[in-house]
Amino acid sequence: MILILDCDIASTLAKIGRLDLLKRVFSDSEIYITNSVYIELMSAKEAGFSFPEVIFNNIPVISMDNDDLKVFQDLSQNKFIHYGEVEGLCICKNKGAIFMTNDSKVVRFCEDAGIDVLDLKDFLILVG
Repeated sequence: MILILDCDIASTLAKIGRLDLLKRVFSDSEIYITNSVYIELMSAKEAGFSFPEVIFNNIPVISMDNDDLKVFQDLSQNKFIHYGEVEGLCICKNKGAIFMTNDSKVVRFCEDAGIDVLDLKDFLILVG
C-alpha cells in the first residue's frame, strides 16, 4: 500500500516528534510526500523552522509520472483544491494509494472522486 501525505499532516506529526506513528500504523506501506509538499516545506525551512528537516530525513518524495500528469489537468480544474494537493491526489488516483489530509474540502473531494482518504481523526483512531 502507498500512503501520500499532505503538508499539514506531515508538518503536524513532525512538530510533535511523532512521525514514528505513521510507520507503526502503516508498517507494510510506502509513505511519501510529493514534490509540491517538499517545496512548501523548504519555504518553512528557509523561514527558520526545523521540523521540515525531520520530514526530509524520514519521508521520501514521490513524483508524478506521465499518467499522473494527464489526471492533473482534470483535477486541477477544481478551484477548491490547491495544486500541491492535486499532485498527491493524481498519484493516489492512478496508483490506488491513500491520501492523508486534514483539509475537510479535500476529504469531501476524495470521497466524491473515489480516492481513498484519511484525515487526522481517522489516523488517530487507527493509532488507538
